Amino acid sequence: MNLFRRLLDYFHLGKVGFPELVIAMYPILIGYIYGFFYVGLLAIALVDVYVLSKQHVKFINNRAFYLISGYVILHEFVLWFILGFEPMYMLYATIQLSFIIVSIAIISSSINYEKLINSFYWVAVFCIGGLIYQYMIIAAGGTVSPIRLPFFSPLEAGSRFDEIVIRPTSFFFEPSQFATYLIIPLFIALKEKKLLLSTFITIMMFLSTSTNGIFFSLGLVFVYAISSKGVKLWYKLLMIVVGVGLVYFLVNSEFFEQGITKIENTDITENSRTANGIKYVKSLSPSTLILGINDANASDYYAHHTSLFSGASLEVRDGDVYITTFWLVLIKYGVIGLLLYLNMYYYFFKKDKSLFPYMAIIVVSLFTQSLFFDIVQIVFLVSYTRYNTNIGRINNRMNNNKQFA
Repeated sequence: MNLFRRLLDYFHLGKVGFPELVIAMYPILIGYIYGFFYVGLLAIALVDVYVLSKQHVKFINNRAFYLISGYVILHEFVLWFILGFEPMYMLYATIQLSFIIVSIAIISSSINYEKLINSFYWVAVFCIGGLIYQYMIIAAGGTVSPIRLPFFSPLEAGSRFDEIVIRPTSFFFEPSQFATYLIIPLFIALKEKKLLLSTFITIMMFLSTSTNGIFFSLGLVFVYAISSKGVKLWYKLLMIVVGVGLVYFLVNSEFFEQGITKIENTDITENSRTANGIKYVKSLSPSTLILGINDANASDYYAHHTSLFSGASLEVRDGDVYITTFWLVLIKYGVIGLLLYLNMYYYFFKKDKSLFPYMAIIVVSLFTQSLFFDIVQIVFLVSYTRYNTNIGRINNRMNNNKQFA
């Protein structure tokens, strides 16, 4: 029994709470849409009510967060007024973004860090199980679709859950979403010096065949090994050796052949995820880049000013221009918005330098993914820094008591 308890503790499979579990499941829940009804947003609203129903509610104490939040909300409502209260989908998007921002402010300081980490690991266990299940089907020559949560009724016909995918995605729509989800569990495993667990999570990120997942996992391991203080040299060297071994296994094993093929076929200079943003920015005037474009979104601005982008060779799919977070914030909110957005992350790093490996991956992801005001990411950062600050205060008090004993 003691061994079983220790195994549960090792894998962080302990107690969870309602708010913490909802935050951990949000990346999956947000994929369930019934008309205009977002299950993920409803779940967050229920957490808001749950937190507000308690006494002594503490809102997030982060000036940098409030600066970028206020700027973005004001920017969008003023722009919508300038555009003549059109289009309506801009208003809906602004209300949704405002809801997420307010929810972050309400929820973050009420989250129990240990229960949040346990929730991430419980969800990760099921996601990994789903990934392995799909991988075995694909390896046997079968086809798979994203796994539906069993307690939700079928979505309308033609939803992404009906799509046939050629790579395992588990409960997500894309392999990169699965791999991105495992970044927090991997970071925690590295921080706690759990080499076996870190290796297993990294292998699962490889198994997803996601280019982002492969680079993010290896990058996180190497950055942690090089930069972390208080970690013995032999352990750092062991991590590097394990990382090199995983790379060798990745290159030479048929298990990850699909992922290697995808990496080899990825032209970074032409890939829409990395190239569209900078091409788009080069087509804008310096004055536009100060406060951002005067349109609902980058795709609308492109459609209304096609002549500006005649020589940009942007990749456009069904009228949408895919742009990653860094460039999207610059285009939409200008240099001012971008600086305020980056300052929010710098605030967390300045408060807790042990976040450096995780922050390094966040910075890279700004150029490879499109995630703006990610509630899971921000709630984790708030909870992590607050928890470590409290632990530091407790240790200082204990040291002071020892000196006067």
